[in-house]
Amino acid sequence: MKKTYRIFSLTVLAASLFTAGCSNDLLDCNPYDAMSSGVVWSNETNADQAVLGVYQAMMSSYIALIGGPSSNTTDSWSIEGLGWTTDARATPAWATNNLTPTTSLVELYWKAHYEGIARANDCLVNLPNVPMDSGKKARLIAECKFLLAYYYYRLNAVFGGVPLYIGQTSAEDYKKERPTEEAVWRKIIDLLTDCINEPNLPNKYASGNNDYGRITKGAAYALRGKTYMWTKEWDLAELDFKNVKSCGYSLYQGDYKKLFKRENEQCDEMIFSAQCYNKLWLGNFTNFRFGSHVSYGWGWNSYYPNTDFVDSFEYADGRPFSWDEYFPADPENGVPAYSSMEPTQRRVYFLRNNMTASEISTHERWGVRMDLYLPDGNEERLAAAYETRDPRLMATIITPNSEFLGCVNDVENTYWMRTPYRGYAAPNYDIETDTKTLYLYLYRKFVAEGKEGMIDRDYSDIDVPLIRYADVLLCLAESINEQGRTSEAIPYINEVRKRAGVAELNTPGNPYVQVSGQDDLRKRIQKERRWELCGEAVTYFDEVRCRTLADYYGNGGGKKEWWGMVNTAYSWPEDDRFYRWPIPQSEIDQNSNLSQNPFYNE
Repeated sequence: MKKTYRIFSLTVLAASLFTAGCSNDLLDCNPYDAMSSGVVWSNETNADQAVLGVYQAMMSSYIALIGGPSSNTTDSWSIEGLGWTTDARATPAWATNNLTPTTSLVELYWKAHYEGIARANDCLVNLPNVPMDSGKKARLIAECKFLLAYYYYRLNAVFGGVPLYIGQTSAEDYKKERPTEEAVWRKIIDLLTDCINEPNLPNKYASGNNDYGRITKGAAYALRGKTYMWTKEWDLAELDFKNVKSCGYSLYQGDYKKLFKRENEQCDEMIFSAQCYNKLWLGNFTNFRFGSHVSYGWGWNSYYPNTDFVDSFEYADGRPFSWDEYFPADPENGVPAYSSMEPTQRRVYFLRNNMTASEISTHERWGVRMDLYLPDGNEERLAAAYETRDPRLMATIITPNSEFLGCVNDVENTYWMRTPYRGYAAPNYDIETDTKTLYLYLYRKFVAEGKEGMIDRDYSDIDVPLIRYADVLLCLAESINEQGRTSEAIPYINEVRKRAGVAELNTPGNPYVQVSGQDDLRKRIQKERRWELCGEAVTYFDEVRCRTLADYYGNGGGKKEWWGMVNTAYSWPEDDRFYRWPIPQSEIDQNSNLSQNPFYNE
């Protein structure tokens, strides 16, 4: 599918079909005016394009979140940026207790997903009447049901009960009341069950297959299992996740970092991915939004990995990380342990080698403990604090003083993440960010190294993984653990940890990885999912489902520089309202049957 541009590149017919009545901005479409013409259903070729339009709406929902070339990053946060693992430069609204029914992200998210729902419904109503092979028709209908379920899954997770439209195609039909959250989960399960029961839907497509990227039974089992996790039907979730393996999916056994490169985007670990191309609005925007000025095409580093998240990565042997191990107290010389220092003072440990007299003087005025500075070894002293950790850390994050293969003006060079910043040009080759003065972690994952086949910074052709087998294994472990069979769950987690290169749980003689019980394993699984799935549109939904967002937004968290200096403080309301987003006011204005979520009518 990808090589022939069949999944997201719509013909003029399909494009006009699904944007009739909309403005030029695809994301302005909504279920009240995105109606289609019956002419498309006259033949198989046009019907094929219509189904591809349902897939293409998935990319529209992705663009609404990660931000496209014409988007304002203050209004376009990535899904991962909503969670505690990352930090949008334009801080998420709820992080500062400011989420309202008119917040742009809320409106964009609702419209983008309901656009996909409208497209899927149009196909489900009209496909039965199209003259084509009955087996192919059944498969296309199953694909549309999956995508309908997927869009509802994303909506129900954040809004909690959204209007259900199944088979409606008229504008007036799209003005229903909200059912309960449970009713929406049940409908999602019904749709996915139909997919699984469809004999014409294949278990899996092999790499290179012309239909690779289309929905499979493996994807349907995975999404239904995830839905059962929301309804806490752990036994049914367990069965579904086990069936994913039976469909032929497995864990990639190579280097974790290479998993997200072009050569592995169709490996057996990838269950469901957004197919991307080097075409405007059809590509992966993470290179642009996650990348810095020295990444291909001059990235914007719109999103930063959270400093607390980086500090959560354990040592490779499973020990909890502690800065005090690297920078302990020295009472004889009046040096407190790292954790007892003021953040400004401990900035000294992150400074580059061979600072100038002027740079040293400036930092002394700021209150930095420059008496602890090592002119010829400061960078090396810090490096061990990262290099001894879970290898996924440095595969995911550009850490202080580490190298990055960048590309400026179409010329590749090695750059370093160093402070104070001196310049990205020779002889310094520092990584330049948009701020230049704030020292926040940057992404390595999903950012092009050198040219890496890039054509434009705004769109990469590397696919966006939405569900992969490592995710399924950790979901399976959680489902088994929640049934009280803790020891039985551990081997599934260990499959992921072994691939990552970290100590496996319950390794004899290693006290740091011994599991003490169900609650202990529950917490370990949550952390494992954060480390393994960072940046993949998964973490935020985990935190909402497990009700753990408040743990990070409500306990003095914030946007912090490497050494813990808070740049933007977070807050979290005592009523926990932000576990549910407000229904967009623009939708309530169009549909008087919509009720608002609690706390947002004030």
